[in-house]
Amino acid sequence: SLMELVVTLLISGVVMLAATGFLTAGLRYYRNVNSESLLQMESQMTELFLTELIQESSDFTTVRMADYPSGVEVKYALEVVRGGKTYMVAWIGNELYYSEVTGATITERLKCLTNKDRSDTFLAQYVTSFSLDPFAQDFKSAQSNMYRGTMINISYEVDQKKYEGSSLIMLRNVERN
Repeated sequence: SLMELVVTLLISGVVMLAATGFLTAGLRYYRNVNSESLLQMESQMTELFLTELIQESSDFTTVRMADYPSGVEVKYALEVVRGGKTYMVAWIGNELYYSEVTGATITERLKCLTNKDRSDTFLAQYVTSFSLDPFAQDFKSAQSNMYRGTMINISYEVDQKKYEGSSLIMLRNVERN
């Protein structure tokens, strides 16, 4: 009868509405978890890479903004000497780039990094801030060696999710006095 058909359609509509709400909530939860795990993975990978790079270096310096080449939107750059080779890490846009570089000046080395293929230099994305705070500290140990280190601070954001990471890094191969 017509009444049974209307009741069946009404019940089916309520069930479909509940199922749609359930699927929407599940999709929203999946996106949140995916964004958070993506940021955590990106942060951990980048911090581990930078820790290894800096710990095994003989020296590192941050590049002054005045030394950035014109036309390249570098927000922050780091130069690392390791095994007699020079490497650069640069924050450009919302991404970090890393590569071995050549050139006599910092400007030439930054141009070398930015002129390479993105797939060869890409390190991390979703970066909203990146900085290093280097320091030198004499711990007055038995050898009385000077240890140099840095604090890395990196912030990431994707899908309105923010993640901040910090690492304290001490150089292993710093030249001793």
